[in-house]
Amino acid sequence: MPEKVQEKRWKRIKKRLDKGKNTPIRNVVVTREIQAINGYYLIYNDHFTSSSSKYVPRDGMYASNFYRLNPMMGGYGGTYNPLWLDPRLRSAQTLDQYKFLAAQFILLDEDGNIVWDNSLSLNNTNKIEPMKFGELIFNGNNLFYMYLDEEALMLSQINDGELVMENEPYEIELVNENERIAETMERSLQLIWWYDNYYLLSGKQKIRYQGEDGREKSREVNFFTKIKVDDFI
Repeated sequence: MPEKVQEKRWKRIKKRLDKGKNTPIRNVVVTREIQAINGYYLIYNDHFTSSSSKYVPRDGMYASNFYRLNPMMGGYGGTYNPLWLDPRLRSAQTLDQYKFLAAQFILLDEDGNIVWDNSLSLNNTNKIEPMKFGELIFNGNNLFYMYLDEEALMLSQINDGELVMENEPYEIELVNENERIAETMERSLQLIWWYDNYYLLSGKQKIRYQGEDGREKSREVNFFTKIKVDDFI
């Protein structure tokens, strides 16, 4: 940050404090998941800012009610992000309240020592709700992180703490080569971790195909696509 800008902000903060006003911290770090595997603990945080102090807690942190054992070890997820829970389908009076900066990952040993830590850029993406940004898979060595960017799948990989790839885009494709996607209802798309090294993508699409009479036809479908992360590497 330029020195002049920093000085100006400090003066603004001091002025508010002198008047007895609260100075909200709009940078928020949210712990989304803690996975346990082979005596180690992987912590996944989202780092974002809020455009309104109304939505920022006083301690700068949101409590997380989610913990799941690592899927590679046969764990379970309780009430893990069910298909019907899609925050993008909710109505909201305010738009672009949250700007997501990064996904942070920290691996701890059983004594709480940091084995490695790394982060992935979330490209200052705006969201209307502070929900979990992406879905991760971790097997003790390889970490995969996937999220939706409009109609594209974005995939990142961290191996033993080292960044292998970051935000590589992959298009949603049809299994049937004789069909093509005419339209994808973006707001209907839902990506979740399913089990083991699989994601599950669901949503609505309009599909064009050739009928038996040779004419082009279309239909709307609800689809569920099983995604094996190994197929991307």
